[in-house]
Amino acid sequence: MRASEILRFTGDAREAADGLAYHVYALLRVARLALENETSGEEVTLHREANVAYVLEIAEALMATVHEGVEELARETKRGHWRKGEAA
Repeated sequence: MRASEILRFTGDAREAADGLAYHVYALLRVARLALENETSGEEVTLHREANVAYVLEIAEALMATVHEGVEELARETKRGHWRKGEAA
């Protein structure tokens, strides 16, 4: 999926959770590397925190779909909180 498709995702969260989790992982790594980078010059350094915040905001939005998909799968397969006999 492309970034524009991911952010407008309206499909089955159960189907997308796995793939989106990898995207979130990659975005978090990019944010961490950006914060650690001290060799890219003044222009990048000036906007680094704002850009990292933007990347983290996107990761958070994607994680909402991942969470929804994982929760739906757990409910369907009666795993996690959804185990038979347990209060949800």
